Amino acid sequence: MAIAHKILVAAYHVLQNDVDYQDLGESYCDRVATKKVTKALVGRLHALGFRVTLEPLNPNTQGQSITAADVLRDAREAQAQLAVLEAKLAPP
Repeated sequence: MAIAHKILVAAYHVLQNDVDYQDLGESYCDRVATKKVTKALVGRLHALGFRVTLEPLNPNTQGQSITAADVLRDAREAQAQLAVLEAKLAPP
């Protein structure tokens, strides 16, 4: 469903602006959501039993190291938010 939405949005902009379609490349989503992709990959490695600490290759890169503990903390926060939403949506 998400891919269909991206295709529709791209088609809309091409038609609306009367421009040629330009493919953004296969890694476009990874480049846009670097932190999300990084956390997902660290989480997968943690699930396989690895302890992971990341540091940028380029020292000029602004960012911070992401550890498995960061991923787990974010996952717990997301689970708590989901529980709150489920409680609100539950029938009385």
